[in-house]
Amino acid sequence: MKEYTVGICDSEIRFASDLMDHINYGSNMKADASMSVKAVAFSSMQAVHDYLSVSDLDLLLTDDMSGCEFTDEGYQIMGITVIRLTENRYDSDNSPSLPEIYKYQNVSVIEEKIRHSLKPAISTVLPYRSACVYSPLGRCGKTNFAKALTAVSENSRKLYVGMEEFSDAEGFCSSDILYLLVTDSENIREEMLRRIISDSGISVLYASGAYLDIRSVFRSDMERFLSAIMSLEMYNGYIFDFGSAVLEDMSILDIYEVIYMPILKDAVSKRKIENFYKVLKVQGLRRIRRKIVEVEPPDAEWFSPAMKGYAEEVMRNVRRAG
Repeated sequence: MKEYTVGICDSEIRFASDLMDHINYGSNMKADASMSVKAVAFSSMQAVHDYLSVSDLDLLLTDDMSGCEFTDEGYQIMGITVIRLTENRYDSDNSPSLPEIYKYQNVSVIEEKIRHSLKPAISTVLPYRSACVYSPLGRCGKTNFAKALTAVSENSRKLYVGMEEFSDAEGFCSSDILYLLVTDSENIREEMLRRIISDSGISVLYASGAYLDIRSVFRSDMERFLSAIMSLEMYNGYIFDFGSAVLEDMSILDIYEVIYMPILKDAVSKRKIENFYKVLKVQGLRRIRRKIVEVEPPDAEWFSPAMKGYAEEVMRNVRRAG
């Protein structure tokens, strides 16, 4: 179950307090098995800033837009989505990119808008077109899980794209794909077609043989790479497998609809995961965390029934959550 924290900052302090109490103690959202929502009320935007310096929010509702930044996806503050609270009922019928909530309406309607805003925009058809598997941990089953996701097709044809520190392909240590990508070469399509291979029944593209290739790639490059792969029109699902230390630009993770993150439960691994989330926060990449699905794959090969069964279970859960 996903756990979310919603901030409420309104000049009418009683409204903020009452809405917080309702969400925390009397909300219909308690019946939603896919999420757990906790609300925190603030008396000013300065209090919001003070809170964010030591903790985190997934969504902010406020009537004070000072300090909020307008982006292509609406208003944000320190990477957090902002919904404006308004006393004009007609303001709230605007576009989804500029979400607003009329304060004095049935609280169940407000709850539904909060729920909709918190849930990641994941397609329920595949349930996704593009996903990546990434973890700051080593030896956590990342690559086996990524290949298992590719193998359990659910009537779709998927492509595994290897982007690790070192490829696990025998005799493979280099590729021209990323060089052609960053130089914007017209030959990249031909090179991708040449490099796609079949590995025990799954389609595989090793985009790089060593970490040095990937570290020269940035978000704009990866957006073009994903578009180029999709333009082949050979697959309807794409699983990218990133090594834990290959990304110079962490915002690359944001181009994927779902981010699967294998975790381990020992004390050292937990501290590493906590620090990874702190890095996202410091870099203003909080929205990436909302796309992350933490997974605990079994210690098994990707083609084993145990790993494939776990991958199928995870995809079913993601589809339901979407």
